[in-house]
Amino acid sequence: CNLKGIENTMAEDRREIFNRVVKDRESIALETEHVLKDGSIKTVQRSFSPIFREKNNLMGVLGYGMDISPIKEAIKTAKKNEERYKSLFENNLAGVFKTTVNGDILDFNKSFAQVFGFTHEKEIKANKNLQRLLESEIWNSFVKSIKDKGRLVNYIFKIHSKNGDTVEYLTNASYFLENGLEIIEGTIIDITELSRANAVLEEKSAKLERMAFFLDQTSDGIQVVDEEGTFVYVNKTASERLSIPMENPSEFSVYDVEKQIATKEDWNNHVKLMFDVGKIVADTKHFNVQTNAYTPIEITIVAREFQGKKYIITTAIDITDRIENARILDEKNKYLKSLTEAIDASSLVSVTDTSGKIIRANQKFCEVSQYSLKELIGSDHRIINS
Repeated sequence: CNLKGIENTMAEDRREIFNRVVKDRESIALETEHVLKDGSIKTVQRSFSPIFREKNNLMGVLGYGMDISPIKEAIKTAKKNEERYKSLFENNLAGVFKTTVNGDILDFNKSFAQVFGFTHEKEIKANKNLQRLLESEIWNSFVKSIKDKGRLVNYIFKIHSKNGDTVEYLTNASYFLENGLEIIEGTIIDITELSRANAVLEEKSAKLERMAFFLDQTSDGIQVVDEEGTFVYVNKTASERLSIPMENPSEFSVYDVEKQIATKEDWNNHVKLMFDVGKIVADTKHFNVQTNAYTPIEITIVAREFQGKKYIITTAIDITDRIENARILDEKNKYLKSLTEAIDASSLVSVTDTSGKIIRANQKFCEVSQYSLKELIGSDHRIINS
């Protein structure tokens, strides 16, 4: 025993069993556990049998032992795995099922019963055919698909409940042969609410796409910046004017386009001002981050809070044409003024309405007629001849 690294008690136990066999003249089989010096446990299966000569004379005892520790460990591991699988099967939130291709339910968990609206397992056992729980046409189509492919992933059933509502189920299942029987095994979950939520989400997404399309058609630039100064949205016009990509505006901040905002403190003061006043309309210039060109604009800035975050929303109108038109008009007015002054200095000018009443006269006309402008307005030219 010392050479084998096991306790001496093993030899003592073996001697005791040997004596019992000699005394009772009967075979003994047993399993014993022994603690080795390294702390591990060795399980040994032992058998002791009496050996007789003629006339039932005991000649000796035949004994053997076999280390079955690996077998025991394998059984223990298998049991743990079985318990783990059983727990996974029973506590799985998805419905787990095993059925024949004819729909006969061989095994299922509690969630499977709940998927079909049953509160007790005995209720589903009374309806122990999946083909009856679904619609025959749907079941047959499912069976054909899984037999063709061997495995179905995210396969969706759509059936009508008793009250007429459409109910959707999603299943992942496999097809195989077991003892010559065609088996379908898998999971199933009710995705009706998820599908309805997705439908609502798709509708909202479609509305957002339409809104984005309309916003991109306007010639006004629209941009939204968060309280950190990061761009969160630019429409097509603002994107082109600032050279900020519509797909990922968050790569840019106000510090890239607003030269008067150089520091975080500048931006914080601006945000505070906007939330104090609510709205500002002013003329300024947009800076293009790629061309370094400036575009004159009229901006309307509003401050809004959404879901606990502050945003600054700016609408910008390109006023390049307005400024140019104002310049041209100013030049024309200057020319007209100089022309009028030249005429007033060298000519007698009076303007009458359709009835001949004087409505305007220049200073030269007043001096020559020897009447004041006040006396001339409303009179006709006969006043000069009187």
